[in-house]
Amino acid sequence: MEKPKPIDGQMYYAPIMDAYITDLNNKIAIQKSIVSDLEQKLNVMTGANLELEKEALRKTVLMFAGVMINKLTKKVNEGYEGWHNDGWFIDHIIADIKKEVNKPTIDPVDLANYSMFLWTKQQQLREENYE
Repeated sequence: MEKPKPIDGQMYYAPIMDAYITDLNNKIAIQKSIVSDLEQKLNVMTGANLELEKEALRKTVLMFAGVMINKLTKKVNEGYEGWHNDGWFIDHIIADIKKEVNKPTIDPVDLANYSMFLWTKQQQLREENYE
């Protein structure tokens, strides 16, 4: 096959372009393969595994909530109280969360309890605003 002549003085780059296009097609094929694998994994999660995942999450949340309740009950027995009082403002809770996060060792249960306090205060404010 005869090599085409350059158009308007431009050099002919067909071999370079062919190699570039082949490389792009290879990369596209790899991406399609990755997407296909992810879609297959997603389809597996929509079946029986999805129900198992939901059940595992439910059990884990309930177990963690039990640990939260035990720690809060211990604190109440030590004399701590008033988390639900109007005097403990959202700003105070956020400051306590920041203190907890800045500790060298973060206690995830304490952090979760403070987060629960914050969530509860926010819910109370929403309810007050809608009444």
